Amino acid sequence: MVYEGYGYFLIGVVAGVLLAFTFQFLLTNLAVVTGITAVGNVQDKFNRSRYSSSHYDIDDEKQQRDKFNRTGA
Repeated sequence: MVYEGYGYFLIGVVAGVLLAFTFQFLLTNLAVVTGITAVGNVQDKFNRSRYSSSHYDIDDEKQQRDKFNRTGA
C-alpha cells in the first residue's frame, strides 16, 4: 500500500528542482546582459601582466606616442 501523499511530495521535489534551474538560468542571463563580472576587465589585466613582466612599460609607449604627436614626424 502506497501512501497517497507520496505523489504530492514527488511533484513538489520536481517543481522545486525546475524552479531552481529556472532561477539560476534567469539570474545568469541577467548578469551577462548587465555586464556583471567577477574578474573585472580581462583585457586590461592581460595587458598589465604581459607588459609588467618585461622591461617594456606602458608609460614608455604613451611617452613615445606623445613625442610623435608633438613633432608630427
